[in-house]
Amino acid sequence: MTKDGKGRNTPTAPLGWCGSRRQFIQLSAGMALGMLPFRVSGSTTDQNRFGDHQTSSGQQSYSANSVNKASLIGCVSRATQGYSAIGCDAAFHPVFEVPLAKRGHGIASSIQGHVAIFARRPGDYIQIFSALDGRAITMLTPSVDQTFYGHGDYSKDGRYLYVSGGTLATSEGVISVYDATNDYRKVAQWRGIGIGPHDLKVLPNGEIVVAVGGEHTIGRQVVNRDSMRPNLSYLSAFGEVLEQVELPNPLLSIRHLAFDENNRVYAALQNRADEITDAPLAFAHRRSETPRWLAASAPHWLRFDNYIGSIAVSQGRVVLTSPRGNCVGIWRAQDLKMEHIITLRDASGVAFLPHQMLVSSGSGKALNTNPLTMQKTTHNTGLYWDNHLASII
Repeated sequence: MTKDGKGRNTPTAPLGWCGSRRQFIQLSAGMALGMLPFRVSGSTTDQNRFGDHQTSSGQQSYSANSVNKASLIGCVSRATQGYSAIGCDAAFHPVFEVPLAKRGHGIASSIQGHVAIFARRPGDYIQIFSALDGRAITMLTPSVDQTFYGHGDYSKDGRYLYVSGGTLATSEGVISVYDATNDYRKVAQWRGIGIGPHDLKVLPNGEIVVAVGGEHTIGRQVVNRDSMRPNLSYLSAFGEVLEQVELPNPLLSIRHLAFDENNRVYAALQNRADEITDAPLAFAHRRSETPRWLAASAPHWLRFDNYIGSIAVSQGRVVLTSPRGNCVGIWRAQDLKMEHIITLRDASGVAFLPHQMLVSSGSGKALNTNPLTMQKTTHNTGLYWDNHLASII
């Protein structure tokens, strides 16, 4: 696995591949909708555990032959077999696999048992399927003059799906609202939050918090670095802007979010400075209060290479991953002080299950760690995981 200019995972050709890396990636994309027989890494029989079936929409989906229930969802790329979403258990054993047309990025799950996978670069689809077995439900596409930005979240009752996006011409932020109880019909569209929103979360109190990165992009090029104004936006369930928080350094693009049961928000950043700096890359915030920075030594922040890929909060811990820095940082949520830093090449997604912290990577390895004892198990999954991992509600 290699990284592009902004830290995105891209497949690396397997041993024995004789063509160029560009040809390999093109072949991967071309086979994205084909059959995906899954070989379980480390299995003694190495059998295909999946039975394929055709859904009502014509999409190929895969369901488990066992009674295992998926507790995690992540997006992956696999050798010459394109992109897919994997439902797996806590040991990263697959339960079902859903082919994706293009790269999948963010993940949201609802209390009604739906999972939404958000495309990223290009952000031209949202694929929705059953959390139980991967059965296809529907596919959403943006308006012709807009793009999705790779993230979204469901309302607490599962009725509405809120999606971050923007206009192609200006990157003006647009939050689209879809009614999951009415065939995911778009029912609202909100503006006025700023340029380039990325992650979006629905808090326990029903408010919506948006990481507004401040970036106007053309392709992968940020063209407004001198005028960036990232912010953390809080919205009501009706789209009213309740509060916006800006940081002193406008080059710190707010990218990803997590929250706790008390509506405290944790924001992960990416520094657009020319040089690698020791500027903190995450903060905690409550409405109407001043942001509090996560504390770490200068050498530790330098190790993150200006880039946080994912963030999760649970069980008294805040966890940040850095695919560029090849590391995972763990902080105490109580005082925001760093406790541990773990080396993991191309560290990507992070999620929590009871007494477990799960971390995926673009290198194929995954970690299952007890956040209190730090005892960990390493799994060789044989998959190239994208930047995010989600536990299923």
